[in-house]
Amino acid sequence: KMIKRLTKWGGGASQQDKVNTENSDRKVTARKVRKLNYKNGIASKKGFTSLPVFVLFFFAVLLYASILFFVVLPQNIQTPPQNKMAASALDCSGPCGENGDDNVTYTFDSSTGELTISGTGAMESALPELGGLFSGRYQDFPWISEYIKRVTIENGVTNIGDVIFEGCINLANITISDSVTSIGYAAFRDCSSLTSITIPDSVTSIGNYAFDCCSGLTSITITDSVTYIGDGAFNSCSGLTSITVASGNTKYDSRGDCNAIIETETDTLISGCNNTEIPATVTSIGDIAFSGCTGLTNITIPDSVTSISNYAFWDCINLTSITIPDSVTSIGEYAFACCSGLTSITIPDSVTSIGDDAFWDCINLTIIGSGDETKTPYLYAKENGINYASKASIKIDVTTNVPRDFVIYILD
Repeated sequence: KMIKRLTKWGGGASQQDKVNTENSDRKVTARKVRKLNYKNGIASKKGFTSLPVFVLFFFAVLLYASILFFVVLPQNIQTPPQNKMAASALDCSGPCGENGDDNVTYTFDSSTGELTISGTGAMESALPELGGLFSGRYQDFPWISEYIKRVTIENGVTNIGDVIFEGCINLANITISDSVTSIGYAAFRDCSSLTSITIPDSVTSIGNYAFDCCSGLTSITITDSVTYIGDGAFNSCSGLTSITVASGNTKYDSRGDCNAIIETETDTLISGCNNTEIPATVTSIGDIAFSGCTGLTNITIPDSVTSISNYAFWDCINLTSITIPDSVTSIGEYAFACCSGLTSITIPDSVTSIGDDAFWDCINLTIIGSGDETKTPYLYAKENGINYASKASIKIDVTTNVPRDFVIYILD
């Protein structure tokens, strides 16, 4: 009021009075702004400018998640049994005889990766119905499959149990003593680092799928003592290039160095490989004979063959074409299933039976036949949505270096 009077009377206010008045006005304005902002949820009464509500909510959630992830969850996560075992009990030993007996025992040395089986009699099996496999799932066998690099079966042990070494992916060497007479079902399945194995003369039986999916296995020799080889014993051994059967074996042979196992009495080829040449005396290609031979690019089936059994060429993904001879009358279920590279197969009218899904997942396949719409090849192709082509032979006169006979395929 004094300043106003002085101004009204013409007197000038001092410089200090002007400064005080401006400061007072600013304080009033600031108080009004803070009050308004507080009312709108933007600032506090004390003048602290707070963050928007959604930002505060975000940080609260982030804090809660961090506590949950780094504090709560780790306390509730249980370490898998095999990891605990790997840390505290890699070196181990115990009984592994049939029915859990201690007549046969094992010892694992983690420093060398060697598992030694010793004692007298038969080993236990690790079939799923007995409680699962050994690697942390089958409590009677606490060794960890991935740590095993070498297996030694000592003299006195008579058989290798079912599924007992399945999944030993780093197993590269096996020594089997002359006391062993049988190798069980899937005993060495999926031992992908195994490149070769010597089967002693004492072994008489090799179970179904004994060496299934041993992709690193390149050669196998069957001794003259072996009298039984189960289905798929060497199934999906994709690297297998050499198979030899001892000449003294009376049950099986590999006649003519054909790189296959043939059942002598029935002339049935039961196991082949990437380098197999089917002899002209073979009458049947057995179940799973070439299954999983991913290195097989072509194969000639001789006209002595009358049947191709179930799954015979399953998953031969690099097989591009094949001709079935006129001697064949039947093709089994899934015989060429999953041969994804197969683009053409010639099937004669002599084939009167083709099993279900014989060419399942052969997405680029064309069946080539005589064109007779009453015959099995044509009917099967149409019923299963497979491309079909008929063929006609044409003879022409040509000069040298060109075949005088050739075939033209006419798409139906």
